[in-house]
Amino acid sequence: MRTFCGYFAVSLLVLVLIACSKDPLEPDPVVTPVPSVGIDEPLLIAASRVESPTSSAQNQHSFDLSSITIVQSGEFNEIEVMYVTNDMCDEDVDLFNFETNTWDELSSGPSMVCAPAVTNWWRTLSEQNLNPDDYLNDSFQLSLRTWAQPSLRALKLNAGYDPIALVPMDIKATGLYVLGSTIWLGAENLSRVTTRGVKLTDVATPYISAEGLAYDGERFWVITGIVSSNQVFHGITPQGVVDCSFNGHDDFQVTRSMVCVDSLLWANRDGNELLGIHIEQSCANNEITFNDNRFYLNTSGAGAITHDGTDFYIAYSNSIKKVSMSGLELENHPLTVGSVIDMAYIDGALWIFHTGPLGVNSVSNFVSKFDL
Repeated sequence: MRTFCGYFAVSLLVLVLIACSKDPLEPDPVVTPVPSVGIDEPLLIAASRVESPTSSAQNQHSFDLSSITIVQSGEFNEIEVMYVTNDMCDEDVDLFNFETNTWDELSSGPSMVCAPAVTNWWRTLSEQNLNPDDYLNDSFQLSLRTWAQPSLRALKLNAGYDPIALVPMDIKATGLYVLGSTIWLGAENLSRVTTRGVKLTDVATPYISAEGLAYDGERFWVITGIVSSNQVFHGITPQGVVDCSFNGHDDFQVTRSMVCVDSLLWANRDGNELLGIHIEQSCANNEITFNDNRFYLNTSGAGAITHDGTDFYIAYSNSIKKVSMSGLELENHPLTVGSVIDMAYIDGALWIFHTGPLGVNSVSNFVSKFDL
């Protein structure tokens, strides 16, 4: 059975349309394309009831999934493990692999003292690239060990839904950019990942609190001071060198999502307005410069933004809207994932950086491809 994590791809050497037309950063790895779901398709098809252990002895727990219809029929392709801890630290959770006769790690707790507070945790097997079939024996029994209080359920996800989970790669990011067949994720580091979920490189930046990510063909753009009145935009080369910075403005605070369209860096101002920032003028003036490149949105509460070469795509709490350069709403797509952190457009598809799909609990973030 295929897991839904980390083995999809996009055509080699297709340049992202949201970028300014420049040479690619470096050669792309060779990958093969696989199908992806449409943006309006449901991701979670079915979910079983929550199962408690049939037996427990100290930290070892047994589960009987033989009465679950989607397990008996072989339709399930994911298992969601839920557990409760008495503090705010994660806990060691291992699953017994009946194929290798070994215990495989699902989660690892830190070796530190944590604040005392009852905490609920959720983990899906695909976050660690684990195949659910390997953890059930012929009688549909599953063995799990943890000192926490566990339960679980089986899930049937859309067969074409293959997101990349960032937990195994230890990537903490707030911005997304896609170039060719590689994904760039940005925060304190610029992480380059294949569309099959393999980390290639990490480029350190000088900023430990940078957010967002856009690319103008020469440099990546991130923002510091995102939650303060001292926002600063920084242009960073793919080698990690800062070659331009300019100050924001108290009256024009922006959210983290940005996208490059021609010579402008478009940013979302407070979820209500888009500003087209002149990159070179702002660098020369050392302050944000956008002249008349701005328009108000008909729907407030906008989040992540991207551009397909003609129109914007804008994420809201429960939908993704296609909006013209004049602010006219053209399309509305229901949101099938959790919170959208950032988006990028490439070759007729949206790549979305998000929390887990709706109906699936997870502490991981994912990157998914959706056809338009």
